Amino acid sequence: MDEVTILIVEDDAIAQLTFLQYLRDLGYEKVVTVNNGYDAVESVQTDPIDLAFLDIRIRGDIDGIATAKLIKERIPFLPLIFLTASTDKHTIHQALDCQPYSIIHKPYDLTILKESIDGALNYKVHQEEVNQLNKQHMLDQILETADVGICVTNAKGEFVKVNRAYCTIYGYSEQELIGKPFTILLPENIRKYAATLHVEYLAGRTEESSGEWKALDKQGNQKDVYITVGRLTDEEGQRFKIATVNDITQRKKDVQKLTQALDEKDTYAREIHHRVKNNMNIMSGLLYLQAEKVKDQEYVHNLFQESISRIKTLSIIHEQLYRHDNYTSIDLKEYIRSLVNNVKSMFRSKAQEIRINQKVASIPLDVDKAIACGLIVNELLSNSFKYAFTEVSSVSCINVNAYPEEETMHIAITDNGIGLPNNFQLERSTTLGFQLISNLSQQLNGTIQISSRNGTRVHLQFPR
Repeated sequence: MDEVTILIVEDDAIAQLTFLQYLRDLGYEKVVTVNNGYDAVESVQTDPIDLAFLDIRIRGDIDGIATAKLIKERIPFLPLIFLTASTDKHTIHQALDCQPYSIIHKPYDLTILKESIDGALNYKVHQEEVNQLNKQHMLDQILETADVGICVTNAKGEFVKVNRAYCTIYGYSEQELIGKPFTILLPENIRKYAATLHVEYLAGRTEESSGEWKALDKQGNQKDVYITVGRLTDEEGQRFKIATVNDITQRKKDVQKLTQALDEKDTYAREIHHRVKNNMNIMSGLLYLQAEKVKDQEYVHNLFQESISRIKTLSIIHEQLYRHDNYTSIDLKEYIRSLVNNVKSMFRSKAQEIRINQKVASIPLDVDKAIACGLIVNELLSNSFKYAFTEVSSVSCINVNAYPEEETMHIAITDNGIGLPNNFQLERSTTLGFQLISNLSQQLNGTIQISSRNGTRVHLQFPR
């Protein structure tokens, strides 16, 4: 699997780390990660990407759907798989319009994920091979091994070659199709239009785009197919059209069923469900990542203590949202005060002797940003309690400051403990806590500054 390179487009740091671990568990080591649409578009043009996973709701100027459209314009045959926890029918329809290979709903099932990756990579290989064909004899070598329908038609629109998969889609034998016009597979009302388009395309007067078509099988049953076309020229200069066909009839039926199910839910219920599911995914991701690092029983105990603290950080968010009947923002001062109390409860023996000074502005903070900030503050406070004070004294203290400055938010955690090692570098740390701090600060489009003079000071800045 070393030759396969996979792109992950995910702006949530924890979700990105979790999904990266899933891919590595499946044996995929060459993975490129980005957290915004522009970097994704640049990556597919500069890196040898074989498959891209995109979260539908990435934040920024362009979301996952807009990013997919830009990628398709540049790399038409790159298979895309959307990742989502959303059940909003409008969003799902928009995503399907981009013609992704698949849409995978969170939380992930590793078996389904593996099948989707294998199918998408196989589809990409066949699409690229067919697109690059320029001689008739090359087509014969792969037609019968392809698992997508492939046909070749001459200037008159008559079949000159069909593969087994193509025959299976429409229910005909090869002998029944060769020499017949391709329009026999189309509804009567579009045959003339399709025949004209075929002539114009081979003459080079139009660029027939890939897309969905209505079709008829041998029994007259209507099917939905997605067709991609290209031109071939033989040694005598005769032009042919080659088409790859995917039967999407069942997918369309599944979409219709999904739409009917979505109609039964109102907007409020969907949004709450989406938020709770996402946060549950975050919790699962944290536990999954930590389980990978288990060494002994004491270590397991510490891991679960850290997980409990992180999960409590998230539950405090929901508690405030419920108490204030506000589903979009929370009060930063109240939130940090609750976080401090939570960490103190985890370190009761030290908490009685370590003084904590809080100077936090009472301002509203977007829920998504609050989650990232809360996890960062939780990690920093926990680290101070665990490592800063080898001997606790009456002068031991931790300062928590948070304040806005124009369009920038500042959060600083300072202690007067023993400080960090002289050679400490955040980006090189292998601990899960510091990895979370680094990735979450990137998710906030922020910066982290760490100094270790007369203790430790960590200063987080990010756009409001």
